[in-house]
Amino acid sequence: KIHLKNGKAKTIRDLAKKFNIDLKKSMGFGDSVHDAQIFDCVGKPVALNPSTELKQMALQDRKKKWYVANHNNVMKVMRDCFAKRKHSIFK
Repeated sequence: KIHLKNGKAKTIRDLAKKFNIDLKKSMGFGDSVHDAQIFDCVGKPVALNPSTELKQMALQDRKKKWYVANHNNVMKVMRDCFAKRKHSIFK
């Protein structure tokens, strides 16, 4: 069981360390600014059906390339996100 009492970012970093996951190559999904900790941890933030505030955050972030998706285009966004990878489940 996963507890988020210490915060989303710490939990994600702890799990990544435990399972040897490279967060810079990982995607993180969220729909509100309350998920900002998740986006700070991963290399590929995906705002899925974002709130107005999260969409603004995604568009204004100059440090990372954000992906903005909705339920109609999420698979295309995921393919685009992994298009440069040599091996991908999205082809």
